[in-house]
Amino acid sequence: MNATLAWFARVVGASVRVELSKGLHAQLILGVLIGPVSSAIYILMARQLGRTDATVYVVLAPMMLGMWGTAITTSGEAVASERGEGTLELLIAAPAPAALVAIGKILTTTTESLLAVPLTLIIAVALGMPLAIEHPGHFAVALAALTLSTAAVGLLFASVFVLARSTRLFQNVIGLPLWILSGVAFPLALLPDSIRPLSALVALSWNAAVLRASATALGPWWWFGLGAAIVLSVVYFVLGARLFVGVERRVRVDGSLSTF
Repeated sequence: MNATLAWFARVVGASVRVELSKGLHAQLILGVLIGPVSSAIYILMARQLGRTDATVYVVLAPMMLGMWGTAITTSGEAVASERGEGTLELLIAAPAPAALVAIGKILTTTTESLLAVPLTLIIAVALGMPLAIEHPGHFAVALAALTLSTAAVGLLFASVFVLARSTRLFQNVIGLPLWILSGVAFPLALLPDSIRPLSALVALSWNAAVLRASATALGPWWWFGLGAAIVLSVVYFVLGARLFVGVERRVRVDGSLSTF
């Protein structure tokens, strides 16, 4: 058992090293810049309207959306680049589970996307609406939970992208329902009662709540929200890994990986 776990760790580590050797590619840089640029726009709008009370929303919301958007985009691009370079078949045929390689890639890009956090905070200060973080320790923990959920959702969608002939279509469509259900783009109270409960299944909705509370005033529910975000992230990881195994098994049996 320990030998298997050590082997899995070496595969993930090798994937991380390969991804780091590529540096910050254009897709990731664009994803990192989306949050700070969007925050700048929202901050200027809030200043014009005199809504200084909305600082925590206009600063954090674009950052969170940018991180999850980057996860979806880069997971699709990882599969698309492997397919375009003709190495996806080798990846699936290799002895190591493809899910481990994907986890290494996604963890690396997710960690790199954290560059958006200091950039966003610097822009907020430069534009005269600094985000005063009341509980920095809790904020760091909440940010770590956001990183975990971002990587988990990237793995979940990467397994689906293996079967997709064009990842661009899915990348453009998948994000919108998540933004709506997360309550980050606009308050959940505006959603119809019939679909509002679905937001509880989106880890980003819990991530957003605990991050905002960490920056303002902690409530008794903070640890519950953090736990919910972590549990959902673990569920995403398990589902993503199982989907990857199922996809690998299917394409190995019917040889449909390169069939268009």
